[in-house]
Amino acid sequence: MRITIAVNTLSYDSGIPNVAVGTANALSALGAQVSILTLVPGRREDVRFGISVASVFPRARGAFRLLSSDWTGPAAGALARRALARLSPDIVMVHYPPLDRCFARKDRPYKLVYFYHNVTDPALYEGGERSRREKEDARILSLLSCCDAVVTNSRFTADKVKARCGIDAVAIHPGVDLSVFKASSTPAPPKQIISVGRIVRHKGILELLSAFPLIKREFPPVKLRIIGKNEGDAYYAAAMEKAAAIDGVELVGELPETQLVRDLAGSAVFVSCSLFEGFGMPFLEAAACGVPAVGFRVGGIPEAVDDATTGFLVEKGDLAGLAAQVVKLLKDVKLRRQMREQAVAWAARFSWESRAREQRNLYKKLLAGG
Repeated sequence: MRITIAVNTLSYDSGIPNVAVGTANALSALGAQVSILTLVPGRREDVRFGISVASVFPRARGAFRLLSSDWTGPAAGALARRALARLSPDIVMVHYPPLDRCFARKDRPYKLVYFYHNVTDPALYEGGERSRREKEDARILSLLSCCDAVVTNSRFTADKVKARCGIDAVAIHPGVDLSVFKASSTPAPPKQIISVGRIVRHKGILELLSAFPLIKREFPPVKLRIIGKNEGDAYYAAAMEKAAAIDGVELVGELPETQLVRDLAGSAVFVSCSLFEGFGMPFLEAAACGVPAVGFRVGGIPEAVDDATTGFLVEKGDLAGLAAQVVKLLKDVKLRRQMREQAVAWAARFSWESRAREQRNLYKKLLAGG
């Protein structure tokens, strides 16, 4: 079985490339012949030996625009199909635009699987940004009927696909690398809580900064560490300004994976005020590190957090309720230890091997005419 995973980039700073690489590595370990096709050259150190990585364009500048434009898209799409043909796949799994519309053709010699990530809710944005996101989401959904199968990152997202398109998608949660994300030998003291996620509106960073003073009032020693890439925009500027006015808050930007794991394992509680998640990988990575999580009951997060077992979920916007659950965990050593053990066991159910076996079974059915 020859499988090509098509993804825009192999950067470390986005969940989609991480899912693509994790899937590729696990499928390769199961014996599949796997390749990765990107828009532009680039390779990650964690791509498994034996996986070929090809690109459509020789350089990054303008690549996305070339494929997205109505003027240059047809010619650029032909280049993408030529690059794909050299890999000669039986199965193509495509993640996100603009490579998706290049490969959704009726005369294709391969089975096409779309991994729909359900990145954000356009309603959380305003004006031109909301319009842009609505159009992009609608365009993605319009392509799904052209595919041989649709995979989603959660049952929540699969329900959306069913409601919007009438398509029965296959929900396969992303995995977590249990050899990387793992708990420390001893539980962390209640000195630090941590949040991981890009500094963008739907991640609820400003809401988190509003909740932290409520936590600190009840548990003064605690500090908040926020890890994530920023866009250098007005939202990030607002977050920086607000964080500077609150004692005990640190925005540290992106970190290498090894440092991220150390910071997670060294924290007492993972906390997020994310307003929308198709799934919620940071919650699962925290669980693998033995860190109980507190967040909002939105999107696919209830599939990443086993409420009252590996953490606590509250209704979206309930900052007081969220703060109370964080404080409860900080003050109750026995509860924190219990949830630590349960979180590690929960995360073990999401190994990349188990995710890859589900995908391989789907591909076998497609190739058999199912």
